[in-house]
Amino acid sequence: MNKKTGPGQMKIGKNAQENRKKIEGARIGVLGAARSGIAVSRLLRHHGASILLSDIKPAEKLKNVRQKLSKEGIELETGGHSDRLLQCDMICISPGMPVDIDILKRAAERSIPIVGEIEVASWFCISPIFAVTGSNGKTTTTTLTGNILGKWNPSTVVAGNIGIPFSEHVMNCTKKHAVVLEISSFQLETIHSFHPSIAAIMNLTPNHLDRYP
Repeated sequence: MNKKTGPGQMKIGKNAQENRKKIEGARIGVLGAARSGIAVSRLLRHHGASILLSDIKPAEKLKNVRQKLSKEGIELETGGHSDRLLQCDMICISPGMPVDIDILKRAAERSIPIVGEIEVASWFCISPIFAVTGSNGKTTTTTLTGNILGKWNPSTVVAGNIGIPFSEHVMNCTKKHAVVLEISSFQLETIHSFHPSIAAIMNLTPNHLDRYP
């Protein structure tokens, strides 16, 4: 855990710069060892955090992942989300993960901040961000916007809920890049200071009613 704070003491606010300063030395749990979870773990580790990456898959299915991450100083636990996550200063969840699972409910009861991969990546992004959300048409609009901007700026990247995780791009982005993100409603559930330069909402229709009754 962060020597300066402890579980339930870290506060995530509306200022990305201030949030970024809290990462070095913090103990951060990341839920989900798929591409986005691994990418954000590497990003946070690069900026000085101690990482516990947790996944429900059995150890044998993540053997190769464990070997690679171990060399990078990232700890991986498998077979479920243990109470060790409740000793973390902050928990970052992968896109699409339900926020009402038991370990996250218990973390919230202890005032441990819960944030999403998009939120964390935005703290370290120095490129202008163009974000697209809505019920339908996100992928088409994001792709089209990326192609249009790419004609003007060859360093344009498309990420988020499409293609490569945002966290993976951030590691290499500069002020010369432009980032176009497709953002799902699930990803918007766990934002705090995410503030794109330009945002578009395509439309709103009754979708994902199993998650939003």
